[in-house]
Amino acid sequence: MKKQIPIFIAGAKSFREQRVALKAMANDLNTEFSDQKKDVVIYMCSYENFGDHQQEYDQFIADVADLVIFVLDGDIGRHTEDEFRLAVSEYKKEDMPKVLVFLKDFDQHTPGIQKIEKLLEEAFGPEFYYIPYSSTEDLCTKAKERIQQHVNRYQHRINIIRRAIAAGFVFLLMIACFITANFFSNRDNKTQPEPALIFVGGGSASNYLDSCYHYDVRHNEDEKNSLFINMPSGDSYSLLTDWILEHQNSDTIDDSNNNFFYPVSLSASCATDAHFTKNLESANKLSDKGIILGYHMGYDTLCVHFFVRDTTHFRILTSGIREVQKVDTIDANVLDSLLSKDSSIAIFSTRDNSGTFTIYDVLLDSIFSKNRIAGKRDIFSNEDAFIELCNKKIAENISGFVVLASHYYHPKKMDIFDQKNPNTHYIRYIRYQGSIQRKSMNIYFPALKTHKSHIYQIPTVAHSFIHTIDPKINFGTTYENETTGDTNIIHYIREPKD
Repeated sequence: MKKQIPIFIAGAKSFREQRVALKAMANDLNTEFSDQKKDVVIYMCSYENFGDHQQEYDQFIADVADLVIFVLDGDIGRHTEDEFRLAVSEYKKEDMPKVLVFLKDFDQHTPGIQKIEKLLEEAFGPEFYYIPYSSTEDLCTKAKERIQQHVNRYQHRINIIRRAIAAGFVFLLMIACFITANFFSNRDNKTQPEPALIFVGGGSASNYLDSCYHYDVRHNEDEKNSLFINMPSGDSYSLLTDWILEHQNSDTIDDSNNNFFYPVSLSASCATDAHFTKNLESANKLSDKGIILGYHMGYDTLCVHFFVRDTTHFRILTSGIREVQKVDTIDANVLDSLLSKDSSIAIFSTRDNSGTFTIYDVLLDSIFSKNRIAGKRDIFSNEDAFIELCNKKIAENISGFVVLASHYYHPKKMDIFDQKNPNTHYIRYIRYQGSIQRKSMNIYFPALKTHKSHIYQIPTVAHSFIHTIDPKINFGTTYENETTGDTNIIHYIREPKD
């Protein structure tokens, strides 16, 4: 069944010609989507669908629409302004509907134009934007581009979900095989099988743990009963939540019959309670059974890799960072502007829902949300994938690419770059509002509530792991919290410090 994407066209009643043209364009788009075998179909509603029933307008915008398109001339009426404020309010609360504003080209900065700009600034801040159009045909062309971007992002999320589901089966199969192998190995040795320690999370966090704490989760010869599975931070959090919900309150957490595997999240993001409870009806459902313990390892620095075939073109790309080349940094706004204007530069990033991508998504907002090249990026899910970029993923019309990464999540091999012309490869650290941008490196692991309401039990495998990387941390296999009315799900045994 195809996903329906409802779109509302807002604007003055007199803009009937524009609405009719936009709906005709939507019909053509649906034909294209069908030919491309996309799992979506769009449908547009406007004044013609509701008449003068303002309450129905508002309900459609607030509860139904995925996207609201505002078509404005040199002024904005009271009803359209109210619809705009409603759409923005819902977007800020629910991240839906998305809002696009099309404003007809103007020669004079009239009071009406000033009112529209002030309204946009109040809604989106000083970096507000609108899409200018010169005619009805131009309006439809530009609206079509934005709708295609919206659909492509939706289709991209669907593909991610499909891959995640497939990866989930692989993940469970890997765990089952891993635990079975350990079980029979221990049985042959006539020893009690121990819980399998499953490390899940991103590449940068695991690299950081290895580099700074000398604990290699990928190839740990000292810890035979462990496994590392690379996945985005957001996905790793859900595994910890599921583990707590699947276990009953127990004073025998280390009983092999009660604990098949134990997950530890390595995260390049500072989690909040909401990260662990977003899919639950109530946070109490989780806190009644357990908590999440956090250990803050430190910080990783964001950096961007530039690779360009044509050094002449590269001089254009680096024109905005000449003044800071000595300290190897680039301002986020400069990078955002350069990439927005140059569609011949391919963008590669880590996966959605990862700690690294979440930060870049905020810093480079126009790249991923507003610009016409939004969505035209590829994903390198692990470091090895980067090695193939030059040979397999750069088309003839692409003059170069950037990789949005971090100091501890970077290409393992640099020999793919032209050593005879080393200026083709640059690394720049991201600066925003005067500060080098960092991401928080954390370890999260679950503890179960015992029959004593304020006592939580930590499996010995988790206790041993934390004690191995940091012998200074003094905590046992239980965690006590007697704070009255404390509803926090995350408790730090080592808190983040600036």
